[in-house]
Amino acid sequence: MLETIDPALLLTVAAALLVLSVLVTYLLVSTKVNKREMELAALTERLQGKVEELSALQGEISLLEQQASSLNADNTHLREQVVRL
Repeated sequence: MLETIDPALLLTVAAALLVLSVLVTYLLVSTKVNKREMELAALTERLQGKVEELSALQGEISLLEQQASSLNADNTHLREQVVRL
């Protein structure tokens, strides 16, 4: 049976199968890459949210440190007054 099949036709079919195989592989890889890109975008968005939360917390910490410093100064002043009494 193979003797009756034109070798050029076999070569054409083999080339077509190779091209099809490459295209399917490309589509599979492309789909995985797109999925990973979407996952990365979601993680980046979550990370940005966490960075914003940390920035807000740093602002609160700075304010609390200022309040603590002020309270320490007041405490020192009150101790000095108690010592004078």
